[in-house]
Amino acid sequence: MNGPKLKTVASTDNLATDLLTLAPRYPFRGSRINIPAIINETPQDMLELERFLHNRLMIADATLKRKRSFLGRLYNLLAAEDPAYIQMSGARLKEVLPAAGYPVPDEIRPGTEYALRRDIVEAAHSSLQGELERSPPADG
Repeated sequence: MNGPKLKTVASTDNLATDLLTLAPRYPFRGSRINIPAIINETPQDMLELERFLHNRLMIADATLKRKRSFLGRLYNLLAAEDPAYIQMSGARLKEVLPAAGYPVPDEIRPGTEYALRRDIVEAAHSSLQGELERSPPADG
């Protein structure tokens, strides 16, 4: 089974190089903790992943509704939102693709943003919903 075609949106690969270059001038710059990167790379359980996909699909629905008017299309253009693709990090993509039934390509990097087709995200979301209905998570 061939994997889906992915679009690379942004990469943070140069961030480490930039920080190393700035280290002699700004000695404490590299010591800052990047909380969003840590949260983004932390694996999610099924319920969290289902909620993440649900929120991303709701954002895509709002983008689709805005597409009907001129100002909405302008907003979508300025916000770089496309209703046909859903942006997520490489770390999150590595969790979404198996849920949709696709193999994970080796070239996916956690610090890179990717745009995944909406139909694949919907398939992963419905698959996760089915699994959660069969075995609901324990409260605690």
